Amino acid sequence: MNSIGELMATLREVDKSKYPELSNYTKDEIWREIGPGGLYLVSLLAKELSLAPNSVVLDLGCGSAQSSLYLANKYRAKVIAADLWTDPAENARRIESRGHRGAIIPLRLDASKPLPFAEEYFYICHFPFVTWQTEKFKPQPSGGDHEMGLPGSAH
Repeated sequence: MNSIGELMATLREVDKSKYPELSNYTKDEIWREIGPGGLYLVSLLAKELSLAPNSVVLDLGCGSAQSSLYLANKYRAKVIAADLWTDPAENARRIESRGHRGAIIPLRLDASKPLPFAEEYFYICHFPFVTWQTEKFKPQPSGGDHEMGLPGSAH
């Protein structure tokens, strides 16, 4: 295989009878839009953790906020959509155009620095495409020891 496009072409369709929450999405949206298999992984995570309406989620490394939009749309989650490289104004326009202005807050955050959130504030800390060097994460105020929180560990 010479390109990512050739690799992506080999991915199979998701069995939508097993994953009805993805029934309105195309194969390309499921496998490509938010990284290889990103939407599929987000749907599995939310389903596995029984994400309830109004759960607060940190979507760290959200890119174009597609995973945030999915969580707000499907699960009525409240999402902090944080990314270092994507302009939060672009995400705000995308979020508003999809009708989720009150549910998703786009921010620019550097995940290599302490995050400005209280410990155990989030129900899920979603960051599948962010590389970390420690094992656990809990967002923390400045000055404390930094831990990483596993999805669902912050209630």
